[in-house]
Amino acid sequence: MWGKAGVRASSCMTVPKRRGRYPYILSWRPPKGINEFAFRLGYAAGDTFIFLEEKFRFSRADSSSRAKWTSLDAGHKESKLAVVDNVTARSIKGMLRKIIVHQFHNTSRTSRMRERWRLNENRWLKEDAGNLAPFPHRLKTQRFPYYRRVVETIKTVLPFFADFELEPDADSLLLQFRLSTE
Repeated sequence: MWGKAGVRASSCMTVPKRRGRYPYILSWRPPKGINEFAFRLGYAAGDTFIFLEEKFRFSRADSSSRAKWTSLDAGHKESKLAVVDNVTARSIKGMLRKIIVHQFHNTSRTSRMRERWRLNENRWLKEDAGNLAPFPHRLKTQRFPYYRRVVETIKTVLPFFADFELEPDADSLLLQFRLSTE
């Protein structure tokens, strides 16, 4: 069930508790309109979060106004979207299940991102960035505008980064990069 695992206690410690509320809205456009899922989280006893608000809607593309929100109430620790059974809720749950959290915090000498990977392990970026070399290689060769966006984004936080060095050795690849000479 979506939301079953809850939130790790350490996540609660990384933001100031005095703020109290954290609004989120996720939206995407299937061909016939726009799906939206919105919620606000607040702190609760036991260093956990609760839903202060949870709602969803689908607005048709051919309509001049947005649909009314379907509210799922407040005060619960787990999403109530998981138990709603209608077309919009199923579509939103399907999209949420496809979201993958990536954690690149392990950059030690033994991390999987420092290993050589097969070129064909490139469809999805692994959660721990283990296949970090094959993934941008696929973007560079098959989806260059996305590759360029990744490189430009990296440059905003690492100005000395020039580009990835993505030269395969037989059917494998090791993550390497070039530094800027400027």
